[in-house]
Amino acid sequence: MMSLSSKPLALEKTLNLKENRRPAKATRKKIREKPKILTLEQIAKMVAQKIQEQRRERNQKTILWLSEKFPQCFTIKNPVPLKKSIHEDIFKLDLEEEDPSKTKIRKALALYTSRMRYLQAFEMATHRYDLQGNPTEEITEKEKLFAHERLMNRKYKRKSQE
Repeated sequence: MMSLSSKPLALEKTLNLKENRRPAKATRKKIREKPKILTLEQIAKMVAQKIQEQRRERNQKTILWLSEKFPQCFTIKNPVPLKKSIHEDIFKLDLEEEDPSKTKIRKALALYTSRMRYLQAFEMATHRYDLQGNPTEEITEKEKLFAHERLMNRKYKRKSQE
């Protein structure tokens, strides 16, 4: 009788062999590894990066909204120099609830006007443009020089980071 009862146990053991096996060495090493402890500086850096990503995403959405609403003057690939205080012209329009807030528009404009392509276009252009794409005022040599300096500073920073 003992031999009969032991056979099912032996069969059960062989069937469950894969389940009862010890984990592989790589898995055991992972189990033994202690979780990494982050310093406050590392945590602060991670949080700052996450916040910066969220801001960048919001600004990109607002710039996309501007390019859809005013395609004559807001283009992503071929920007044109914008009229001074163009944000005031945008705020005069009736904005809907789902449209970006004034603060988001201001921040997006700051990002848009600091882009490399915008500054390059600013150097080459002769006039600023309004929301309808009409030339409004001439660009002075002082403004062109300012755009050129910003471009050179940006290029210098990129080279020094490499």
